[in-house]
Formats: sequence, structure tokens, C-alpha cells
Amino acid sequence: MGMFGQIEVQISLHEEDVEKVGNIIENFSSEIDEHIMKGKYFNAWSPEVTHDEKDFLELKISSERVQNAEWQTSCLIKLLQIHKVRVYEFNSEEIVPQSFICLDEEDFADYEPNLD
Repeated sequence: MGMFGQIEVQISLHEEDVEKVGNIIENFSSEIDEHIMKGKYFNAWSPEVTHDEKDFLELKISSERVQNAEWQTSCLIKLLQIHKVRVYEFNSEEIVPQSFICLDEEDFADYEPNLD
């Protein structure tokens, strides 16, 4: 069983670094591969920019699992550090923990649905 996760991230940064962050977001998977995972298997979806000003970005990081969305948020922080982005403030908040059921063949036979 898994929990779909969505994390809202707000970044206040130096306006000259907005382009750097845009490049990180646009190339999110390749940036993680190159700087963090170094060829190991991982799964990451590119963050969605929901608000963009000259010195403030708001993003949504979504994943099929809450833990993976949290990991992607940590990767974003590390990439901002690697690229020396001047961050004034960074906030993240889990905003969508929606339950869904994911069962393999063995688990399906034993699963007891809650019908209350």
C-alpha cells in the first residue's frame, strides 16, 4: 500500500539565481543522476512551478509515494547547494497525502477491505 505525496516548496532567493533554479527543475532527473545518484536507479518527477516571481518560486513536488516526494525535496535542496544558489528562505510542506491501494498478487489475496 502506498500514499501519493505532494509537497509544496517555497523558495525565496537572489533574483540572479532564478535561472539556475529553472535549469535545475527543467533537468531535475539528469541533475539527480549526475550529482547525487551517479548512475544508480531512482525515480523522480520534475517539480511543477506554480508561482514565479523575480526572487520567489513556488513548486509542487509530486510522487507515487510520500517518502519519494520527501526524498526529491531533499535532492532539490542538495542541488541548490551544489549550484550555489543564494537561498534566503526555503519552506516545504506536505499538502496532499492521499491514500491509494497498491497490492501485489500475494497481498491481494490477504487484503481485508475496510467497508465501514
